[in-house]
Amino acid sequence: MDQSLLLFGAGIAGGVINAIAGGATLITFPIMLLAGLPPVLANATNAVAIAPGHWLAAVADRSKLPALDSGLIWSLAIAFCAAMIGALLLLALPGETFMLPVPGLIGFATALFAAAPMLGRWSRRKQSSKTARNALPALILSSVYGGFFGAGLGILLSAVLALREPDDIRKVKVLKNLIAGSVSLAAVVVFIARDAVIWTAAVPMLFGALLGGYAGGHLTRWLPGWAVRAVVIGTGVFMSIYYAKRYWF
Repeated sequence: MDQSLLLFGAGIAGGVINAIAGGATLITFPIMLLAGLPPVLANATNAVAIAPGHWLAAVADRSKLPALDSGLIWSLAIAFCAAMIGALLLLALPGETFMLPVPGLIGFATALFAAAPMLGRWSRRKQSSKTARNALPALILSSVYGGFFGAGLGILLSAVLALREPDDIRKVKVLKNLIAGSVSLAAVVVFIARDAVIWTAAVPMLFGALLGGYAGGHLTRWLPGWAVRAVVIGTGVFMSIYYAKRYWF
């Protein structure tokens, strides 16, 4: 199969998956590796390719967009700066070193994705003034992770933000997408400035992700979320085992 078609198809699949259930990176990042990109460049290129989806998802639910007040601006700025640290850390690592934790990172992201409904219920149940204050360091750590790798970031942010907005899941999702967009923007700025993006791979996946995101918005009406979640979890488990066998044993 032509590499561009493979990446375009993976972008479509990732866009659909993100629109319905989230977790596109568990599909798109391994495809970047399969296409022959070096690990660090594959991660950077993947981040660029799927970045616009966060902003599109946020504006899709305009009625829940928060006011652009000082609290939101600070959250976006903190996430941006923390993500830059994660992105710079990624580029400081040799490709071989980066691949060592990748099986664990994919496994961690898959476990987060599988546990997302339970984490959401837990974060809403535990909401209090103390846990809300603890959301700031959690936001910083989540954003550093997002700049470094990114898979499962939306789940982490949803759990953190639900501590602050426990009664409105739609508002949580919009806030999550705005902050994930800020994280992605920071990573994209770093990766482009450091010439870490393989544009011949990023462009077809980017267009595929945009098309898939649009299609996914319509597919949500009849395609069950549990089926998409099962595919993502199954893929994540398979990739974790595959890369663990390749790089750990």
